[in-house]
Amino acid sequence: MSEFLNDMSSKINTSANRVDAIMRTVTDFFAGAEPSTLKARFEAELGSITAGEFAYAEQLMDKYGFTDDQLHHKIEDLINIFRSGLEAGGSTGLPAGHPIDNYIAENIEIKKLAKNLLGPRENLEATYEKLLQVDIHYTRKENQLFPIFEKYGFDKPSKVMWTIHDDIRKAIKMCHQLFNNGNMEKLAELEPKMLQGLQGMVFKEEKILFPTALEMFDENDWIKMSAGDAEIGFCFIETPEPWTPSVTEIAEPEPVVIEPDGDAIRLDEGALSPEQINMMLKVIPFDVTYVDENDEVLFYNRGDNRVFPRSPEIIGRKVQNCHPPKSFHVVEAILNAFKSGEKSEASFWINMGKIFVLIKYYAVRDDNGTYRGTLEVSQEISEIRALEGERRILDWDK
Repeated sequence: MSEFLNDMSSKINTSANRVDAIMRTVTDFFAGAEPSTLKARFEAELGSITAGEFAYAEQLMDKYGFTDDQLHHKIEDLINIFRSGLEAGGSTGLPAGHPIDNYIAENIEIKKLAKNLLGPRENLEATYEKLLQVDIHYTRKENQLFPIFEKYGFDKPSKVMWTIHDDIRKAIKMCHQLFNNGNMEKLAELEPKMLQGLQGMVFKEEKILFPTALEMFDENDWIKMSAGDAEIGFCFIETPEPWTPSVTEIAEPEPVVIEPDGDAIRLDEGALSPEQINMMLKVIPFDVTYVDENDEVLFYNRGDNRVFPRSPEIIGRKVQNCHPPKSFHVVEAILNAFKSGEKSEASFWINMGKIFVLIKYYAVRDDNGTYRGTLEVSQEISEIRALEGERRILDWDK
């Protein structure tokens, strides 16, 4: 454990003695000790705990033999032991537009919605419609905030919090459905638990997650996060201006090192080698054909389950000549509409014996909006068309 502590000492301000005391409390808690006794003992020994220390304790759980599932079900009780120290912390004085300031602004609105459900219960239909937007708040955390924690070796807090996100999402959807169905008796039964989860998450964010992030992350982390946040979106607030600190405070970001393939191609997000791109295009469950701005076929994917047969002879051929004469005018109409900018998509669906095929054409344009070609995607969707209900668990037998 001390070796792990040394690795993280540059990110979390604590000491081995403090960590030992915290984990002794955690161990006794999971062994069944009385929480009030543990609370009194801990406060007498250390007085308080910081947000970063609590997050660090979460990260150490598996090293002490405690599972994510145990932590998930006991997190509220564990937080209560350390609550007085955590309540003293927080994230204040942040500049407008800082990623954490945006989360806090959204939390203000979340607290208002929760207060309305606890109090006057006015405009319930609008309140529940708005609560569904909480999903955006959580999705942004999962895709923007959590990966940076994981970069620094902190994956345990994000895993547990993501599970709680899903609990809250499910509870909000169920309450919304019960309200729409007029099932007020069942709603009155479920709503308090939903609100407890919602309000508890605000506390976990503002008293643990966000202060820990501010302690651990550097300026480049926040700059990258600010740039990506808008792609996922915001709830309850207008899209803020991207936050940037003083240029003098920013170190040059480390270059991305692609291993082990030196021929990797940098894409908008990430990088893949030509071999990886080819393997990916072979395994995708649909036909893909790319035609350039001169109407010449440049590529088709060679998968095992193609809908329409293709041969290498079509490469370099005019796409108009790859279709029967009776379809020539349709192909021309699509290409002309794409080139003029009038349209960007065309769809067809046909029965082919026992299968049902969806065919879609997409205009491909560069960053300047210039037409650069057409992508044809064909997929056999009989199975998709027949889907009903939901499948939320893995079942390879069906």
